[in-house]
Amino acid sequence: MSLRLPRTPRREYPQPAPAASSGAFQVVQTFPVPEPNLDGSVHIRDNRILVTPPLPGGRPAVITAVHPVVLSINGRRISGSAPVLPEDVVSWEISEKPQYEITMPEDRLHVYFTLYRAERYAWKLVDCSAARELRVRAEPDRSSLLSTLTVEQVLAGLGQSSLTRNVSIPALYAELSNPTYQPVCIARGKAPVPGRDAQLQLIFRARTTGPDDEATELPGIAIVREGQTIARKVDAQDGLPGYDVFGSVLPAPRPADLRFTATADTKVLPGGEVVALRDGRPRITGNGTLERTFDLAKRYVLPESLPPGASIVFGGDVVASQCLSGVTIEAIGNVYVFGDVYHCTLAVTGSIYVQGRVVDSRLYAGSCGVVRCRMWQKANLLLEELGRLREAAQELAEAILARQETVRYGLVTVLMLEGKFKHVPPLAAVILETLGDISGSCRIKEDTSLLEKGLERLLQPWQHIDTFSDDEFNSLIERLRLVLDYISYMQEEGTRIEIGEAESSVIESAGGFLAHHGNLRLSELLTAADVPFLLEDTAT
Repeated sequence: MSLRLPRTPRREYPQPAPAASSGAFQVVQTFPVPEPNLDGSVHIRDNRILVTPPLPGGRPAVITAVHPVVLSINGRRISGSAPVLPEDVVSWEISEKPQYEITMPEDRLHVYFTLYRAERYAWKLVDCSAARELRVRAEPDRSSLLSTLTVEQVLAGLGQSSLTRNVSIPALYAELSNPTYQPVCIARGKAPVPGRDAQLQLIFRARTTGPDDEATELPGIAIVREGQTIARKVDAQDGLPGYDVFGSVLPAPRPADLRFTATADTKVLPGGEVVALRDGRPRITGNGTLERTFDLAKRYVLPESLPPGASIVFGGDVVASQCLSGVTIEAIGNVYVFGDVYHCTLAVTGSIYVQGRVVDSRLYAGSCGVVRCRMWQKANLLLEELGRLREAAQELAEAILARQETVRYGLVTVLMLEGKFKHVPPLAAVILETLGDISGSCRIKEDTSLLEKGLERLLQPWQHIDTFSDDEFNSLIERLRLVLDYISYMQEEGTRIEIGEAESSVIESAGGFLAHHGNLRLSELLTAADVPFLLEDTAT
């Protein structure tokens, strides 16, 4: 890379002519003449900033501060570069980091002291030769020690705060004497000790019965007798308060309480015990909430022969005393199969017990069963479609109004149900079909009846063309959500899946899992708890 310099003008100086007798020729020699420097300059010497003014036609000098130097010209602090003249008053100061820092987290349980430097020195400007543009630098003057940080200075920096009574003087002194330059805890509070939430304690000892109420091997059906205690509530226990670094009291978190609700089959005693009012299997629902509901699950025993592709939906326990093949069972309760299961789908809010083999089947228990049941899936789909239907009906109504025509909301809705949303009535029919099987609970009886009326109107839209309204659709949506909340609430405590063995199946349990014969071949298993295997030759 070459650099071409500007050509300097030359001035010619004539030389004396040689004598004619010499016979030599005349020589002219030239010399470059430098241009005069008209610009001002600035230099630093002995902590002083000295400025030289520019000559006429020149430019003033420029200064720039380098951290931690802060420059002021005529009392105004400058940022970046600034021109300076001899008549300007230039002053400088140092903006340096503090010698230490005190930090405290939001919980106010600790105070940390971080030392950056114990000694404090005077600062001096770095001498620089004259230049038009100058960067002003400074450095500590190691020959001029101003002070050394002490414990007393740190305490004085805390002011009159009550924090000073809790400061660890030894920890502070140790850091100042042998600096680590790391955060050091110099004050501690005491965190409150959390209490214990109210707990559910199961009391009854299950008696296992078979499909004919005869004692069988596991898995069995756990039942209680009339008057037997099902469970009791262990009351919440308050925690212990703590204190922060200022000495203020920190209250302990309030423990969560449990609310017990009984149905017609159970009773909650004043002492927190729940007893059965008849024989049956206790069902405890509300898992994951602060409310537990106790009832005795209804039981439906399947007939010995089922048609191929049979689908059973029941709001309680389902019991099969024989092998199942090609059957779909959805239950708000448990499923018990005293035989093998082939090509079946079992989705329950409780547990699944299969005494034999599970082949080419799908088993879902607890929350996994909730999201797999047809009622849950269809109701969620209907919720989404009703929302889209409302939005489309409103847009169409607004378009008709924009043409200054009369809008009949019912007519708009019916046209939508027979056109773009013609799939909504079949969805409503499926939900109506399964709703009656789970509406036995008194918790949603009233809401279910109103929901059924709303769904029936979707099946015969022309009969209700004059009464359809946006408020009605909003009410239908809210009642669908109530049913979904109910199904989700019906997840039972301690759900699990127990089988003999499985092959080419999918098993999902929101609780535990156990394979009594230990074999899982070509199967997928998802469980929220540990998976014990009873035999060493288990194959997965």
